[in-house]
Amino acid sequence: MNEVSMSASTRSALLSLSSMNSQIDKLQTRLATGKRVSTALDDPNAFFTATGLTGRASALDGLMTGITNAQSAITAANQGITAIRSLLNSAVQV
Repeated sequence: MNEVSMSASTRSALLSLSSMNSQIDKLQTRLATGKRVSTALDDPNAFFTATGLTGRASALDGLMTGITNAQSAITAANQGITAIRSLLNSAVQV
């Protein structure tokens, strides 16, 4: 029978190292994903809140892109109308 006997301090140090390895693994996962909570197993409330907020941010980004495109179209139309008015004023004066 192979039994390993450890002193209390050795056992405590081993448990501490095991806990540190677990924390390092979590930290490496957070660093790799860029997220504090990467799965629902880590913290379900935070995960689903973050997922919902990410979806809202994507929707707002799409809306901002649409608004920017609309603003550019309106600016171009305004410049076109200004050019047409200028041509019409020139034609009337002749």
